[in-house]
Parts: sequence; structure tokens; C-alpha cells
Amino acid sequence: MSEENEENQEPEPTVVADIEKPNGEVVRVQLKEFKGKEYLDIRTHYYADEDELRPTKKGISLSTDLFTELKEAILKAEEEF
Repeated sequence: MSEENEENQEPEPTVVADIEKPNGEVVRVQLKEFKGKEYLDIRTHYYADEDELRPTKKGISLSTDLFTELKEAILKAEEEF
């Protein structure tokens, strides 16, 4: 993870991908650390200003321990398309 945020002492999130939605929102995939545990966070963001993204409550944070299960589920869903 990257440098620490002085305010909450947690490292800054690592952005893995930003996926633009047609309505102007962005689905951001990032790695975060909270209370010493790493999470994969997939969350909808919106533009507060022209270039400032802010998170919404729409999303999910999963322990990185569950990454393999999530990956398998996504691959299985892809086979269904």
C-alpha cells in the first residue's frame, strides 16, 4: 500500500481501476487497509467537482482473503454470457 494518511493513520488506498459508467459515475476498484486488515473495495463514485471523485454507499468491501472466491465467481459468471 502507499503512504499513510495522517488523519486516520491508515495507508492511502491503491486504485486498481476506474470504470466509467454511461451516467457519469465511476466504479472504482481499490485496495484499502482498515484496522491493519487489507480489503478489496469496489464502489460507485461520483464527481463532486469537475475532477474530484467521492465515494457513495453503493459498493462492497471484501477481505482480500475472499479474493480467490470472488475471482472464481466472476469467471463463472463470464461463462454464462
